[in-house]
Formats: sequence, structure tokens, C-alpha cells
Amino acid sequence: MTLFYPLLDTFPDTRLGDSIALNGCCLTVSSMTESMLGFDVSEETLRCTNLSDLKVGSMANLEWALRMGDRLGGHLVSGHVDGLAELRSKSLTGDGGSKLQIACPKEWARHLIKKGSLCIDGISLTINELADFEGESIVDLTIIPTTMSETTLAVVEPGWRFNLEVDMMAKFVARLQTWRD
Repeated sequence: MTLFYPLLDTFPDTRLGDSIALNGCCLTVSSMTESMLGFDVSEETLRCTNLSDLKVGSMANLEWALRMGDRLGGHLVSGHVDGLAELRSKSLTGDGGSKLQIACPKEWARHLIKKGSLCIDGISLTINELADFEGESIVDLTIIPTTMSETTLAVVEPGWRFNLEVDMMAKFVARLQTWRD
């Protein structure tokens, strides 16, 4: 399947084969017109991400993939989505920010820690609180006004499925702990 997205002024140097993250999912530009970018999306990607939830006109977070030498303003994010998390609640704060509570699948809970990093829809965030319940972990996040205004977090509502990417270093540590020679 080919997914098309409007070509924005912020991507003027885009070429075929470039990597661009769409809602935190690293995709390869497979076609272009003067106004649209095309991405080939596999059934596996559609199954594991929220890309199939997007409709014509849906807002999405779009950014260049990180290149060696780029400034890193958050934690390491690969664009390889681990699973889906669901927005359970959203409340506005008095300063224009928001508090989010999301439910993450239990299988990813061991990679989450309080004050650790988590990526939802390509947005690198810090975990404020973490609680484990039956089959899932509930994560509390505080979103600053700038993040609210510059991302899709301003428009998502409870029930939204976020693309979830847990901390890469935590995944490496977990894998090393299971390794046997």
C-alpha cells in the first residue's frame, strides 16, 4: 500500500529514498509530486502502528530521520515502533500544557521507569509516574505548551492509539540480560 502525505515547506530538499518519520514511524519516500510525498507501507507496518487509523486530512507528526552529527534534543529514537499505547485521559493545565495518561501493553512495561524516556507518535517524552495494573502499565506524562502547539497532542482525544517506542538502551539491556553463551 502507498500512503500519501502533503509535501510541506519544511521538507524542500526531499529526495526519493529519504527517511522521514510519520507519527514516529520511519518510512522511506517512494514517490513524490510537487505537493505530495508517497511512502510504501507494508502490512506489518499497518498492523503494528496507527498509520491505518489516519484518514484524509488527519494531522500527523512529520520529521526527518536523525542523521549522525545532528543535535539530539531528546532520547535516541529509531522510528521502529514497538507497539501501540492508548490515550486514557487528557486534561489541560493552566499554562497551556496538558497531562496525559496512557496505557502501554504489559510486554513493554519492563522497559519503562519513572523519569525515563518514552516516545509516542515520534514525540520524545519523560515519564512522570508509572503504575502497573492487570495486563498494562499506566503512564502519566506532562506536556509543555510548546509540545502541545507543535505536535498532534493538541488534537488527540481519549481512545487515540499512539505509536509507542520504548527507550532503545532499555531494550539493549533487556536483551543482554537474556543472552546465554
